[in-house]
Amino acid sequence: MHDKQLALLTVFMMTLPFIIGLFLSGRMPMSPRYMIFLMPLYFIAIAAALEFVPMGISPIKIVAVVLAIIFILNLPALIPYYSGYSKNDWRGFSADFSGMTGKGDIVVVMPGYMTLPFNYYYNNSTDGTLEYEASRANVLVSIDKEHAGTPTYYVLTGDINAANPDGDSLQWLEQNATFLGNRGGIYLFGRNVQSA
Repeated sequence: MHDKQLALLTVFMMTLPFIIGLFLSGRMPMSPRYMIFLMPLYFIAIAAALEFVPMGISPIKIVAVVLAIIFILNLPALIPYYSGYSKNDWRGFSADFSGMTGKGDIVVVMPGYMTLPFNYYYNNSTDGTLEYEASRANVLVSIDKEHAGTPTYYVLTGDINAANPDGDSLQWLEQNATFLGNRGGIYLFGRNVQSA
């Protein structure tokens, strides 16, 4: 009310990141934690709103009521978040996966950028496997032709939907590979694999 330029700056700084986040969410997987840098702006806006509290009402009581309402509204989302895995279990998956593969096997990580967390726990040179990155069906076909008959494992996460929105890679897997299981949000498919 007193400083309109500061108010416009605050509104602009709160809305612009959401617009950018909305644009980016169509190109990459987004998580609400990516917007945590906006917290100080919300604190400023909340503090400025206390000026509108009538003189006869204690701001402490209003803050307590608002916090209780926020807690009650967020409770349904907080319970599942804190009761299970919220991230992919690469450590556990890699330990199990190392026991499944043999020397010369092919490992295809989907989408390709998931090799960063996967290779942190899994070492294909120690395991004797060949590792590839893929997001599209044509890459999967070329890997399959190059290594025809070789046991091939496809490691993928839900991020494949963002990296391959048309879904041709998932269709190819459904038609040409066998689902071997999942662990902590990581799915495993196999082709020419003797046992899961």
